[in-house]
Amino acid sequence: MAMPHLRCKLVGDTANSDKLSGVLHVKELDLAVVPFYDGGDGDGTIYLLPAETTQIWNKTQAEIVQTALAATWQAYPPRMQALGDDMYALFAGGKETDTGRYPFGAVAMMMPGVLKQAADILNTDFFLVPEMPDECLIIPIRGGVENEDPDELRQILRRIHAAQFAELPSDLILPDDIYIYRRGIGLTIA
Repeated sequence: MAMPHLRCKLVGDTANSDKLSGVLHVKELDLAVVPFYDGGDGDGTIYLLPAETTQIWNKTQAEIVQTALAATWQAYPPRMQALGDDMYALFAGGKETDTGRYPFGAVAMMMPGVLKQAADILNTDFFLVPEMPDECLIIPIRGGVENEDPDELRQILRRIHAAQFAELPSDLILPDDIYIYRRGIGLTIA
């Protein structure tokens, strides 16, 4: 099923539970992957898909989300960029919007194989910090997870969210959780 304007975004599940009611989405940990139709007219209009889309398209929610993730990947390939000695940005998209943001950044963490590929490149497990909807930070774990403190990262993330998201609608706010990607295990909340 080719859907050239089908895309996905990542939102906080708890903060958006009322908005997600009746909308097609798949929960992943404390996040929701929300497929939508991008009008393609350049004005930024998006159309959320009602839950009934599964019956109309004769597909499961998971199948529609996987199709949307693949279409998002095709339009906005995931990238990892070094930000310093031990920090990387993970985002989807090769070009910035007028606002200087990548339109589908955080959803890159849900694209199949992306986190495994990042772990292979870094040759280590890592913390994943979805600080904003347009990117995630990757912080490699050096010397074993027992030497790292996710609570310190969580406190920093809360300060970032409090400063940047005070005026934003809840659908642009991600949870204050830190995730950990372990090779052989996958993604979990740290």
